[in-house]
Formats: sequence, C-alpha cells, structure tokens
Amino acid sequence: MYRVLSHHKEEYGIEPEVVVDVPGLVTLFGSFSEHVKGYSLMCTSSHGLRIAISKGEGRTVRVQNYTMQERRKFQISGIKVQRDGKWLSAVKVAVQMILKEGYPLPGLDVSITGENANTNYDNGVSSIISGMVFALNSMLALGLDKGEMIRIAYKGVSSVSHEPPKLRDIVALFSMKKDHFLFYDEESGGYSFVENPFDGSAEKGGLFLLDSGVPFAIFGSEYIGIKVGLAGALQKLGPLLSSSEKMRDLSVKEIKYHSRELGEEVIRFATFALEESKRAKDAKLALEEGDTNLFAHILSERHIALSETLGFFCPELEWLCKRADEQENVKASAMVSIGVLGKILVVGNVGIQEMFEKLKEYEHIFDFHAMIRHFYPFSGLRIISGDEGIII
Repeated sequence: MYRVLSHHKEEYGIEPEVVVDVPGLVTLFGSFSEHVKGYSLMCTSSHGLRIAISKGEGRTVRVQNYTMQERRKFQISGIKVQRDGKWLSAVKVAVQMILKEGYPLPGLDVSITGENANTNYDNGVSSIISGMVFALNSMLALGLDKGEMIRIAYKGVSSVSHEPPKLRDIVALFSMKKDHFLFYDEESGGYSFVENPFDGSAEKGGLFLLDSGVPFAIFGSEYIGIKVGLAGALQKLGPLLSSSEKMRDLSVKEIKYHSRELGEEVIRFATFALEESKRAKDAKLALEEGDTNLFAHILSERHIALSETLGFFCPELEWLCKRADEQENVKASAMVSIGVLGKILVVGNVGIQEMFEKLKEYEHIFDFHAMIRHFYPFSGLRIISGDEGIII
C-alpha cells in the first residue's frame, strides 16, 4: 500500500528527495461542531497517504497516483485549477499556492500512494494539499513555519474543495502529537492535547479500528444530505438567538422552545450538533481522568444518536458494531466521522481470532472485505526515510 519509494524509483528512475507521511484524520466527536462554534475531539490514523517528490526537468510537474493507477502532468506556468472532483486539482493548487507566495519552483516528479489517495474528493484534497505544502517546504528549504503552512494549505483547500474546509482538520494534520488526542475549540481556534490512556490492560482496555470495506459511494449521498441539512438547520437557528447567547451553550430544551418557528427537522439536526459538541467536551474530561469506561459510554451515546437523532443508518456498519459489542471484553463500538471510509472505533480488548470469524461471516453476507487492527493515535505530518513502516 505504502511502497511510495519503490514506485517513485520505478516511475522516474531516481530516488525521491523527500517523502512525507500524511496521516488519516479521525473525528471522534464533534463532526459538525463548526456549525455551532463548539468543540471536537480528534486524532490521526497511520492509514493516510504518502507523497514522494524529486526535482524534474524543465517546467513540468509529472504526477503518478499509484493507488488509482493514474498518471498526469501539467506545466508550472499558467496553472488552471477547477473544482472538478479530480485528485490532480489538489496537486495543482498546492504548486500554485507556493508560487503565489513568491517562491520559484523547478520541475517536479511526484508520487502519491495510500488509502486516502482514493477517498472522497474533499478528504483527499485536504490530505494532498497539506502534504504537498509540507514536502515542498522541506525539500526546497522555503523556511515556512507551521502557522504559515497551515495558512497556505487552508487557503488552497478553500479554493478547490466543494464545501468550506474545516480549519481544525488542517491544524490537526500539522499539529498532532503521537499517542495523543486533539481537543479543538471552534470559537477561539485554540486546541490542546490529551494523552491516550488506553494501554491495552484489562482495566483500561485498548483501541481497535474496524474497517468495513464499504466504499464511500454506498452511503455518500446520505452523508452529503445530512451535512447540507445540518448547515441549513443552524442557519435558521442563529437569528433566533439574542446577542448575548452562544449557540454551543444552548440546551435541547431551549432549542425545542422554538419548535414552531423551526420545525421538526431543524430541531433534530440542531440537537445532534449541540449534543455532539457536549460529548466532545465530556469525552476529553474522561480521557484526562483516565476513565476509559466513561469514554466508552459517551462513544455508545454517539452511536445511538447517529441513527436515532440524525437518521443515519448503514446496515453493514451496524452489523459489524453489533458483532463487536457481543464480545465479552468490548466496552463500546461506534462509527467515526459518520463512517468516512466505513471506519468503526472499537473500545476494549477484542478477541482477534473470534472477530476474524465474524468478519468471514460479514463478507459472506454483504460481499465486502472487512479488516480489524490495533489502533494507536498517530502523529501529524512528518518527513520519513523512504518506505519506513511499510504496511502490506
């Protein structure tokens, strides 16, 4: 999956000058907190993508996306970028943004590989642009600090994504500390880190990531519909607040007070967004206290709210959650980030062999190949040595 060094050498005949590991983003709580200026709790996964770059000839940028088995090229001068839903737009805009900052660029040979190289468009755009900016800053010694790279990446993502990007996602990619969770405040833009208390012991339990293998396209339209509904709901709620009220501080009772003006659907969406923000705050406190049982309980609440409050339901993911929860030492399981790429976080100590048998049954029923693995909160963007830590 991640043999970006060998792919680059095979494609261009030389070793890359820089290889960047771009982690995958995992939003545990507060997926829609930006709409209420609330809180979110995030971490990163080791399954993201990798970008290798070397200087090329002339003024041409050659790019191979090994995961998608596609090759493209474009000229550095006169770059035209469109919101066309194609991964190459992310590479183009990253190069364009560095040029706009006043830095001259040589020709470039670029290789991209990994799970997030073939994900839904907006997720891939954030990962590729952030990784490209980070890689070019290192390879060409541009001297950009973290704040400047975040600004450039965010501006680039804003120019090409289909929807407004989340600043917290860019911040997390550049800032995340290994074996920590990031707690983000949408109102202030501030963030803090919480150490991971899951040590795999019988008392604390461990973390596992269960990948359903369900493509985003299966539930993509429903997911997009929910995002649109949430954004619209909170726009209607905002004008009803007094100048001294903060949306994230509203209670469900206060929202329902406006049920006549808002309607049932708006109340439902607003309730989920506000409760998610509160769950992020509560989960952060549970982690700080090392109370993994309380964290698991909050995660279970989120899973229930996804279907009962938000109306999101995917039978494949629901089946896997139930099979995981049936295991004796599992504390909780829940879809994360509304199941982006069909991921489920499992809290507790999983009997791997027993779960493998369940996954065989799952594949027989649904015809998707699922995988389960230990999960450790990962680091942010980093320069690596070639194919370090290859995942086969």
